[in-house]
Amino acid sequence: MLSGSAAVAAQVYDITDLGANFQPLGLNESGLISGVDSSAATPTAVLYRDGILIPLQNQSYALAANENQLVVGYQDNSPDNTALLWSDTQLASELSPFSSLLEARDISSFDEVIGVRQITDGFERGFSYDIYSGTLTTLGTLGGGNAHANAINDRGHITGASADVDDNMLAFRYDTETLINLDTFDGYRQSEGLDINENHDVVGLAYNRNVLFGGRRAFYAPVNSGIFNLGALNHDVDSIARGINNDGFIVGQSVRFNGDKRAFSFDTSANDTLLIITDPQGTGTVYTGSSNGNGVARSFNSGEDWLNVNLGLVNRTINGLSIDPDTSARIYAATNGGIFVSNNSGSNWFSLHQDLSGFTTYALHVDNAVREDEDEERRMYAGTARGIFYSHDNGDTWDLAPETSNFGSFVFASDPDPDNELVYAATSSGLYRSINGGASWSQANGQDETRLFTRFLTMVLLDENEPGVLYVGTRGGGIYKATQITQDIQFEPINDGLLNVVINDLIIDTDSNPSILYTATNDGFYRRSTDLVSDWEKLRDGATFSSALADEGGATKTLYITTPGSIFRSENGGASWASVTPGISSSDVYTFQVIRDLVTPTQSRIFAGTANGIYSTRANDAVADALWSIADSGTSGFKITSIAVDGDNYDPPRLWAGSTDQGLYVSVDDGQNWIRSNTGLDNYNIQALAVDTTTFPPIVYAATLGGVYVSTDAGSNWAALNNGLTNLSVYSLALDIAATPKILYAGTADGVYRSSDQGRNWVPVSIGLPDDVDIVDLAINPNNDDQIIAASASEGLYRSLDQGLSWTSLNTNSTVSDNDIFDIAQHPGTPGTFLVAAKNGVHRISDAFGAWSWAAINSGIDGLSVYSVAYNPDASTELFAGVDTDGVYKSTDDGASWSLMSNGLESLTNKMVALDTQVERPEWQLQDATAIDNMGRIVGTGLLNGTSHGYLLTPVLGTASADVALTMTSTPETLKANIPMTFEITITNNGPDAANDVQFTDWLPPNVLYRHSAASQGVCSAATSAEPPLLRCNIGVMDVGDSVNVSISLEPQQTELQIRNIARVKANEHDPDFSNNTVGENRTITIDECFIATAAYGSFLHPYVTELRAFRDDYLLSNRLGRWFVDFYYEHSPPIAARIAEDETLRWLARLVLAPLVYTVMYPGWAFTGVLLLLTGYGYRRRHVKQWKAYAP
Repeated sequence: MLSGSAAVAAQVYDITDLGANFQPLGLNESGLISGVDSSAATPTAVLYRDGILIPLQNQSYALAANENQLVVGYQDNSPDNTALLWSDTQLASELSPFSSLLEARDISSFDEVIGVRQITDGFERGFSYDIYSGTLTTLGTLGGGNAHANAINDRGHITGASADVDDNMLAFRYDTETLINLDTFDGYRQSEGLDINENHDVVGLAYNRNVLFGGRRAFYAPVNSGIFNLGALNHDVDSIARGINNDGFIVGQSVRFNGDKRAFSFDTSANDTLLIITDPQGTGTVYTGSSNGNGVARSFNSGEDWLNVNLGLVNRTINGLSIDPDTSARIYAATNGGIFVSNNSGSNWFSLHQDLSGFTTYALHVDNAVREDEDEERRMYAGTARGIFYSHDNGDTWDLAPETSNFGSFVFASDPDPDNELVYAATSSGLYRSINGGASWSQANGQDETRLFTRFLTMVLLDENEPGVLYVGTRGGGIYKATQITQDIQFEPINDGLLNVVINDLIIDTDSNPSILYTATNDGFYRRSTDLVSDWEKLRDGATFSSALADEGGATKTLYITTPGSIFRSENGGASWASVTPGISSSDVYTFQVIRDLVTPTQSRIFAGTANGIYSTRANDAVADALWSIADSGTSGFKITSIAVDGDNYDPPRLWAGSTDQGLYVSVDDGQNWIRSNTGLDNYNIQALAVDTTTFPPIVYAATLGGVYVSTDAGSNWAALNNGLTNLSVYSLALDIAATPKILYAGTADGVYRSSDQGRNWVPVSIGLPDDVDIVDLAINPNNDDQIIAASASEGLYRSLDQGLSWTSLNTNSTVSDNDIFDIAQHPGTPGTFLVAAKNGVHRISDAFGAWSWAAINSGIDGLSVYSVAYNPDASTELFAGVDTDGVYKSTDDGASWSLMSNGLESLTNKMVALDTQVERPEWQLQDATAIDNMGRIVGTGLLNGTSHGYLLTPVLGTASADVALTMTSTPETLKANIPMTFEITITNNGPDAANDVQFTDWLPPNVLYRHSAASQGVCSAATSAEPPLLRCNIGVMDVGDSVNVSISLEPQQTELQIRNIARVKANEHDPDFSNNTVGENRTITIDECFIATAAYGSFLHPYVTELRAFRDDYLLSNRLGRWFVDFYYEHSPPIAARIAEDETLRWLARLVLAPLVYTVMYPGWAFTGVLLLLTGYGYRRRHVKQWKAYAP
């Protein structure tokens, strides 16, 4: 396969500045942004609409808005607040008469408000308030006193936090009837739900009280699946998840040691989407590209062995790969930083062209056709964030096609005929066509019944065996076959046999005739012949992202597919598959520990603590021979930030490892197996370890984000040592065993502390350090323990010459960017020399007789963040560096050059991404993401050139929209008490895209009896116990032009009654016209009690009339024949009843006629017995009559 593109490229956003000092707090599908303006002396609730910031009220906060232009929030009237409601920017009410409502925190699309109220005993509770019915519901608790509600979805499910019996606040999910405890996870005692989507998935934070940094951790709680720790970005210590949309896309905030804040996104459905392409020459060369920043990997032997090939590839988020048809060693990579090209099979990369450099490219296509009039140079097409670029000279020059900036191109297909300049582009807004080699483009989505109904396209390809035929893959609409007839294109869905219609990839084998199609979907990999004689045949189960074909000399072509985290190969047409995955990705490395073997130095080992557990390899191996292996059990999948060793007391050496969420691990078998050991450890976020090996058993100290802990039995049991520590966020430890008594140093979020009694008591020693400085690492000079070096994540390096009593800066002429340091390592033979790991690479600082000098040693790793560094004690010119996403680099020449040695070092899928990396605006630093809608738009706060601003992120690829609308009619024309009436509601999707997860709600009128409802699609359920009743229907997916009918049968229970029925519909997609989503009808009941039974007995409340009505409801209305009879009766009985009501004799006769029916209904057993007796008597009489006749003369 010559080229491959991601079905959905890594997300990139356009950013809109919402204004200085504006903090967005809510975002709805109509684009309304609610929040607070803090530019004045007092906060002001504001609404951002159509580019204008509209003030609502002073001393107030606007927290959420719905599509019906209703905004909720509260007024800050400390100590008590007042819940507020605005309608179209006007204050509608203070949600009175419920004066106890403190804060309105969210509102659903169906006008249900939730928040916090105060009850009579002084406790706070969550509430829900239905604006239409005026019904206020107070939520319960999990056994404690207080609770509050934070968010509601459109199905009426709520999340928040409630106290349990131990007064711990815990996240809950409320399913309209029951409060469900979501609990928390290890190391965190409290939790709080902050948002909930339509799937009932909850996000929020778990936390510990009184912890400055590291006391919070973002969580994700999918429905019925427990609660999951999302971790934090890279080296960050704190996180919070604030929003989740229906696609499972989470946004929030991650915080570093120094308090720097970063907005993040987390895609719960994302795996490392690997593209895959093969060499068309059949050499067995295979390439993969990673959508999660791991770059390109290459195999020369059909996937048996892999090598990362990223040298010079500045941006490693790969959206597309292509092989040059003329030279298979020349490959192109479309990335989030432009197009890169390699002329040596990926060994080295360089930017293809400056016009395409630096901004996101979603797809690259190299035309197969060779044109003599263009000196046989290839045409190329690039889909970028700026539009479609085209080149007719092998990429030497590029032109931008006009009016293509909003296409969001994924993939191209071009006609192989050199006399034809036809090119197609599959985009997020449909199919586009160019008839002049890319110079101009027009829509090609067909018309009427043969049009392309689903416009979000993922793939397009041509069938060389059938000129004029192409195939289109969509997200949600399956696969279409398209036939070009003159200038028109007719589309036909060909989904027979496909169990999933989300198409991630589509390839074709044109060497067969008819051609063979293969498709990768969210539930498997399929095959089908283009003659369409048979249905799609599934070749493999499970989500599949990408696929490729290669003619490698076998009886059949070789198939390659990529799945979440894996690559598979089939050499028999998909009958069986073999994994060909190992060793193609690497991981963030946060710490190193070298265990020396003095007898056999070649056996010395280096351990690496990574984002995916603990790995080890021989420290003295050459780079080409080094192979990392993960421990057989214990730490896989967890972030390891510190490793300590005791080789003096134990053989083999005993190892301890600290993780950020799982606490402490211990290994007694040289790192092969690890077990958790957390007894007494209240905080599981371990940042550093120190071991006193001069005692037995050794004393182990752990720095956590809840203080310092000590174990006097080699890690089996732990106790807190925090007396005197005013800040419990401890990032680093250093133990001076040469001092008498021994001195323990702790680096915290506000400087350095020292203890001379094994941690029992602490005193601050921070004279000369900046205020509130975060100390992430400490090092003691082994030749002079008075000298200590302290490293800060924001303030650089400091030195103390008096055991920490005073400090001086070492940052003069520093080569570290922003003084941003992660780790330091002391030279084993020259204590005055240190390696420094920083966000701009590796640096060396040296003390030459009191004059400290800096040097950057970054050849080969320039521009990459380095989280950890280490010297090889066996060879001090050999250095190790843990590099962001790449894994480990090694230098054998004291830092003059570096080589990657990450073979075998694998990573977890990096689902949490800093939003800064997805916005091509360096002047912005995005600090928080507060809300996300179902279109993927995100709002939050950030720094714009150093000043706080609100922002709106809009996906560059575009977003789907669907105008769903309602109409309502009712029958009969004249309504009467106790006569059923029917509401007929029609839901229509007016497009332009398919509508997903369509939800319908009807607020049924009060004082009516709900009889039944039915929908032509989906499932409906009525909450008949509610007052008034509420009907909800889950309609599901509606394609463009689809209509769904909902029929509701009600029975008015009073005369002189105004009936007001209101219904609303909503879909996942942006609705361009929300005014037609709500429909209502008012009807009046006339005074008319003219039923035959009512007329006969004088009142519709008569007991016999009540029994007949119950018989109607329970029996007649439960079947089709009975409902026909009831409708017939109501249509024809009124004039008969009116005549009976006027004449007492007729009333008596009517009662006489009705009596058998009434008694049959009231006493069915006696009635049945009576019928049997009558039938028996009748039979007896007939038999005797016949006998009498037989003997009669």
